[in-house]
Amino acid sequence: MSLGADVTRRPTKYYVGYFAGRRSFITVELQKAKIYVYISLPAAEVQSWSEAEMRDVTNVGHFGMGNLEFTLLSSEQLSRLEPLMQQSYLRNRK
Repeated sequence: MSLGADVTRRPTKYYVGYFAGRRSFITVELQKAKIYVYISLPAAEVQSWSEAEMRDVTNVGHFGMGNLEFTLLSSEQLSRLEPLMQQSYLRNRK
């Protein structure tokens, strides 16, 4: 929410969407043991790709919006997730 004044949160039954204006830049799906964060970025634009944490879900059905899935298992991963969220916000705000 601190990325900009135009960021809004829209909870649904299956996920929570974060929007910059009218466009979604991340969606969060909560599971029992992990959190799936779907980021609206093409996988080709991600410089620090990690096979253990990320997956290209362009052609995979999933709740929420976004082509990049980041699996969050611990708080130590937040430092790697934050730059991706900021990059998605800057790319999708209009």
